[in-house]
Amino acid sequence: MKTLLLCVGLLLTWGDGQVLGEPLVSNQELQEMSTQGSKYINKEIQNAVKGVKEIKTLIEKTNEERKSLLDTLEEAKKKKEDALDETRDSEMKLKAIPGVCNETMMALWEECKPCLKQTCMKFYARVCRSGSGLVGHQLEEFLNQSSPFYFWMNGDRIDSLLESDRSQSPNMDFIREGDDDQKAVCKEIRHNSTGCLKMKDRCDKCQEILSVDCSTNNPAQAQLRQELNDSLQIAERLTQRYNELLRSYQRKMFNTSSLLEQLNDQFSWLSQLANLTQSEDQAYLRVSTVTSHISDSEAPSRVTEVVVKLFDSDPITVVIPEVPKDSPKFMDTVAEKALQEYRKKSREE
Repeated sequence: MKTLLLCVGLLLTWGDGQVLGEPLVSNQELQEMSTQGSKYINKEIQNAVKGVKEIKTLIEKTNEERKSLLDTLEEAKKKKEDALDETRDSEMKLKAIPGVCNETMMALWEECKPCLKQTCMKFYARVCRSGSGLVGHQLEEFLNQSSPFYFWMNGDRIDSLLESDRSQSPNMDFIREGDDDQKAVCKEIRHNSTGCLKMKDRCDKCQEILSVDCSTNNPAQAQLRQELNDSLQIAERLTQRYNELLRSYQRKMFNTSSLLEQLNDQFSWLSQLANLTQSEDQAYLRVSTVTSHISDSEAPSRVTEVVVKLFDSDPITVVIPEVPKDSPKFMDTVAEKALQEYRKKSREE
């Protein structure tokens, strides 16, 4: 096969061999054994070359899919960032308008805070590892300094989107899919108590803050709040879409990297043959000596040791138990074991 001959060739020497206690193995027999073993090696090379070509095609296809996915990911990221910009713009406009039903909100806020603290601390004590006392003090200060206006305009949802945007990147080394949300909340609570605000859904008075209607006092304010909520929903939807695409992209990269590692381990020995001298009349495997003796195991049996040179390797000794050297399977077994040893050394190098 011409393709193979371009990759491999050998410059090896011949030697004499013998079987202990039996007549000398002639050069003719050694040549026949070498030819038989080389046929097996040639078949393995053909299979390996075929496998490499198939895998190369698969990798090229995978790379095209990854490129397409990355383009889609970049497009989704742009839409998500535009939606976040609109959300921030609406937020700033809403903050600029004074007087947000302060009396009604403050009354609800005073009832919301104890429930929120209790709910958050129960969660923290149950899920998080340590620091409940410090976190409780920190949370109380945070709630006393916070405003119900932050709740009313869904500030916690906005902050979550912004934090997500800052922490995400596609070039990432590990897949973040399935990340433990509880651990993330624990970290957020320890950091600045904002994570506790995510638990407002469990407190009725906190929920009532969201339903306060300020349109009678300031219609423009109500309109801006509606615009903020609309842009927030769009941003959340686009962020979720981006997260899904990001995880898909990361899986593709992870799977491709794993595949390449497996292929390198499986076929690295083949790439080393390309530097061998090309010659059409040379064998891949040459038998130098054949020795037969009784094994040293608890159940002694006759074994045959065959010393061969495979490609450009140092001599490899192969031990074949209970297979007569005149068996059609003998040299296939020798060649298989020699190739296994050659692959092992190739991986180590």
